[in-house]
Amino acid sequence: VQMGDNFYLDAISTGSGPILKISGSPVSAIACGTWAPIGAEQTAGGYYVAWKDSVSGHYTAWSTDSNGNYINNIVPEVTGTNASFQSLETTFQQDLNGDGSIGVPVKTVEMQGSTELVQMGDNFYLDAISTGSGPILKISGSPVSAIACGTWAPIAAEQTAGGYYVAWKDSVSGHYTAWSTDSNGNYINNIVPEVTGTNASFQSLETTFQQDLNGD
Repeated sequence: VQMGDNFYLDAISTGSGPILKISGSPVSAIACGTWAPIGAEQTAGGYYVAWKDSVSGHYTAWSTDSNGNYINNIVPEVTGTNASFQSLETTFQQDLNGDGSIGVPVKTVEMQGSTELVQMGDNFYLDAISTGSGPILKISGSPVSAIACGTWAPIAAEQTAGGYYVAWKDSVSGHYTAWSTDSNGNYINNIVPEVTGTNASFQSLETTFQQDLNGD
């Protein structure tokens, strides 16, 4: 609840609760500039408070003590597609980023052979169809970001004896490439460089992926 220049974390059942504070002083709506709290929920030890910047469209989330005093940022400033922020939506019990779903959206890119390629938020998972689990796709030890990939996106994955093969397509040029990863989903090298869909080396991989990758 906003009352004047301040915010209150009120229990719906009683209509009362602590004022939102930082360093012991009430948070001022005016002093926050383009940032504003958009959601709050009581936790076992205090409260979580979600924030949005009306200019950048970015989000963050605070943790407070039981008196509403800021402790730390449980999520730093991120975009609305950040998986850590999206996962908080289940705690807040609402769609904070306005994408029409509560929690991290899950999209099955493909599920041929023994491996399904799943996009969860901004990341990709190489899940065994039989178990529904597998490693996250990584490069240099860090998860591959769908946003950072620009017009390139993985279109298929398949487990191999030593790891995984991952096929990629550029939606602008229509070109393809293919990665080899280790068993933890970490990029090793390009088994096929950037090529057209008629490239024989890329086409020969279709038997490994057990699908028509180039749409011919």
